[in-house]
Amino acid sequence: MRLYRGFLVAFYLLISSLWAVHAETLTAASDVWSPFFMVSNKQFSGIGVEVLSEVARRSGDKIVFMNLPTKRAKLMFEEKEIDMIVLDSPVWSDPKNAGIRVFSNEYMAVKEYIYFLKEHFLDIRKPLDLSTKKVNILAGYYYPVFEQYFDANKVVKHEAVSYTHLRAHETVLDL
Repeated sequence: MRLYRGFLVAFYLLISSLWAVHAETLTAASDVWSPFFMVSNKQFSGIGVEVLSEVARRSGDKIVFMNLPTKRAKLMFEEKEIDMIVLDSPVWSDPKNAGIRVFSNEYMAVKEYIYFLKEHFLDIRKPLDLSTKKVNILAGYYYPVFEQYFDANKVVKHEAVSYTHLRAHETVLDL
């Protein structure tokens, strides 16, 4: 009887280990983008952080967050050095780099705007209304409506490496 009980315990342990969920540690990166991804005293917060943290809690996985400039995060993702980018969109990604990317279902929407200093407002109806203007963009992002005008130098772009640099660079417009 003791041998039989020992066999049952061993069998139970073997079967339960086969059903055990394998928890993964995943690395997610983003540049600071308030209120979606913020860092203060090495603590991460924001809507994107909360969403991913809840997904990890439910799946049993662990998320390690990193604050990286967008272009670097995308390069590290393509090199498989990080597992995901917090709050990205197929719209903001160059289609020729779509190969390894898989996007989740949309869980929120962000409207795109052109920001102006009050004293420099321009009535923009189409991309060519920006010809001869210098436009700040965040390096690593793709703006499908404007790319052909950037490529043809019909609209001049300045690529900032991070949101901090984007705000610090003196230009007329921010995309």
